[in-house]
Amino acid sequence: MAEIQKIDLKDRKILAEIDLNSRFFVSDVARKVGLSKDVVKYRLSVLEKKGLIKGYHTILNLSKLGLKHFMVSINLMDVTKTDTTNILEFLKDDKKVFGIAELDVIWDLKFSVLVNTDNEFEEFYDSFKTLFKRFIEISQIVILTDKKLLPRNLVPEAKTKTVAKTEEAIKFIHIKNDPKVEFDKTDLHIIKLLANNARATLLELAKELKLDSMTIKRRIDTLAKSGIIAGFVTDINMRNLGVTNFSIRFTLSDNKVYKQLEAYVMHLPECVAVRKAIGGYDFYFDVEVPSYFELEDLIADVKERFPVVREVVHFTSMRTYKPVLPEDFEKLLS
Repeated sequence: MAEIQKIDLKDRKILAEIDLNSRFFVSDVARKVGLSKDVVKYRLSVLEKKGLIKGYHTILNLSKLGLKHFMVSINLMDVTKTDTTNILEFLKDDKKVFGIAELDVIWDLKFSVLVNTDNEFEEFYDSFKTLFKRFIEISQIVILTDKKLLPRNLVPEAKTKTVAKTEEAIKFIHIKNDPKVEFDKTDLHIIKLLANNARATLLELAKELKLDSMTIKRRIDTLAKSGIIAGFVTDINMRNLGVTNFSIRFTLSDNKVYKQLEAYVMHLPECVAVRKAIGGYDFYFDVEVPSYFELEDLIADVKERFPVVREVVHFTSMRTYKPVLPEDFEKLLS
């Protein structure tokens, strides 16, 4: 079990400032939280050493790179520990697979697959089933079409529960299925360098790419403007702050209320993501709460306000592997 670490309000405000902006300027954070630049630098280094900041990542709109994102959930049966290890090793070794997680209930495993075409996914899944079909009790495959990443509730009353003007009232990172846009090998190299280290400086990138800093900056700005780069996030270890991330799935009896439901859920202080997908359930969202009690209260509140919620499932990740994009994902585009 994770050791709960206590941090003060200033640290929480720092984390809140960098949550959805990992390419922050320390001077801007210092001004907003009312501390000196040196103090903020020191506090950030402490948060990193404690493992409360696990990394800085770049969020990409994969569809704009011409890639398709499939999400697979699986229930296993008649498996030994060795069988589960073999399945996980297969997934970890495959260059197209990322976001692997062992779950607590409902599903045993979930993972994402990045491909160019439906046929490529079919080939991958056929090879997976050839090896492990006897262990698969049931599976669910969906295509992610829309995702909104919301700020965490790191500071009390950081979000409002007002449901009007959702998109204007809350800052969020939006990724949706869009047509492919133009990019070149240099763009891909920049993306690769930023994917797992969004804090890489212009000087560091320029040295690696043998280009001048202003050219790098212009290219990053263009990648952001085109939507290939959707945003930059800080990977915060919420579990060590006593908070658990739960994925919630709803089946609805009437999809006409989808927008109202999305607007309400997005304004819940606990909500950190809302997704749309082809296949699977009707409504997907993630929350971060201290315990199952708060989770059940939250679900009960949503169900009371929206009686169209017919079925509810929820789960949390016990262990994760390859949580971000594979380092050589650009090979899929060659």
